[in-house]
Amino acid sequence: MKTNWRFVLAVLAAAAGGTMFFTGCEKNNPGDPNAAVTVNFTGNYRNGGGSITAPPLASGAVTELDLTQQGTVLDAVDNFGTLYTGSLGSVPETNNPTASFSLRSAVMTNGQINITGTLRKTAATVAQMTGTWITPGSVANISATAAVSATVSNTAAATVVTNVTVVITNDTSRFPLR
Repeated sequence: MKTNWRFVLAVLAAAAGGTMFFTGCEKNNPGDPNAAVTVNFTGNYRNGGGSITAPPLASGAVTELDLTQQGTVLDAVDNFGTLYTGSLGSVPETNNPTASFSLRSAVMTNGQINITGTLRKTAATVAQMTGTWITPGSVANISATAAVSATVSNTAAATVVTNVTVVITNDTSRFPLR
C-alpha cells in the first residue's frame, strides 16, 4: 500500500494550525478565565477625580483605571489608553474579601508599567484598590475605589470556528512524490 504523503502533510498541517489558533490567544495570559471566583472586582477605579497614583507620574496624572475581571484574568485600560493584562490571586471567603493582583502593560518606548497590590471588597458593591505603580525610573502608590457588581460572572467568552475547509489536491509540482 502506497502512502499518500500529501494527504498526511495536509492533515498534520491542519491539526498544527488549529492547535496554534486555539492556544495562541492564551499564551501571555497568566490567569484562568474559567476559575470559580466568588468575588467580582470589575469596575472603573478612581480617586475622587484626582490622580490614583501618589505622587502623580511624570507622564501625567492617571485618573482612572477601568478593570475587567473574568475568572482570575484581569484586563485594564487607563485614561491614556494604555492596556494592561494580569491576574488575580486567590480570594478567601470572608465578609470583606481581599485578593492580591498584578497587571503589566505591553513594553512601550519608555519601558513597561507594572502594577501590584490588593483589591478588597469594602461593601457589597464597592471595591478598593491599593498597591504600587512601577515604571522605569519611578515608583508610586495607588489608591482608588470603584463601584462594582455584587454578582459574579465566570462565563468565559468563546469564539466558535465553523466551516473549516481543507483542500487536498493532486498537484505534485510543489511536493513531488519520490
